[in-house]
Amino acid sequence: MSVVVKALVRKRWVTKRRSVKDDRVVVLSLCRWGDTLALKIEKRVQQVNATLAKQDRRTLGMISKDSRA
Repeated sequence: MSVVVKALVRKRWVTKRRSVKDDRVVVLSLCRWGDTLALKIEKRVQQVNATLAKQDRRTLGMISKDSRA
């Protein structure tokens, strides 16, 4: 896990700091670049989901079997 976190920090997608209350705890937060990337990913996921057929969404567990969506 720490290798992934270090890579995200190096790419300036997240910041890493120790908790003020408990120095064993490390707090990760999205940086501006990370937030921008997250929004782009969310938009792309919505685009992909919009193209899925109802049966595909059901197969992926995105809707219940008795849903009419």
